[in-house]
Amino acid sequence: EEEAALDDLGVEPLGCGAMAQVHRATLRVKTRSLLWRTTQRVPVVVKVLHPGVAEHVRGDLAVLRGCCTAAVKLLPFLRWTAVDGMAAQFAGCVAQHTDLRREHANLERFHRNFGGWWWRRRISFPSAMRAAGRPLCSQHALIESYERGVLLCDVLGPAPPATLTPEGARRVA
Repeated sequence: EEEAALDDLGVEPLGCGAMAQVHRATLRVKTRSLLWRTTQRVPVVVKVLHPGVAEHVRGDLAVLRGCCTAAVKLLPFLRWTAVDGMAAQFAGCVAQHTDLRREHANLERFHRNFGGWWWRRRISFPSAMRAAGRPLCSQHALIESYERGVLLCDVLGPAPPATLTPEGARRVA
C-alpha cells in the first residue's frame, strides 16, 4: 500500500510561462507492507495551469478561426492555401497544452524512448511522478521530478546580433 502527499509547496514560482507556472515541493511517499513501513521524501516540481487559461485559449482560437474565415471570404484566392485548415491544425496543437494529463503521458513516452542507461549518463530530464500506480496529475496540475539544470542560454552565451548583409538583402528582395 502506498500513499503520497505534498509537503513544502513553494509559494514563489520557479518559473512561469504563458499557460502554467512551476513550484518546487517535496513529495512524501509512505509505503506500508506486512513487514515494514517506509517514508521517502522526494524533491518535485508542481506545474499548475494559470486560472482560466483553457477558456482564454479557446476564445483566442475562435477569433483566429473567425479571422481566417473572413480572410477567405474577402480574398477568395486564399481558399487554395487552406488557411482555415492550417488554423484548425494550429488550434488543435495549442489546445493540447491546456491539459497537463497529456504532458504526463508525453513525459512517460519520452522516458520509454530515452530512459536507458546510455542517455541517463549524459543528460537529465524530469520524470512524470506516480503513486500507487496512478499518475500524479490532473487536467490542471502535474507533479514531476525536480531536476537541477543549466539554462541553455547560459551554455550557449548571448545570441549574436541579427544583421542583414547587403548580399543577404539582395537575396531577400
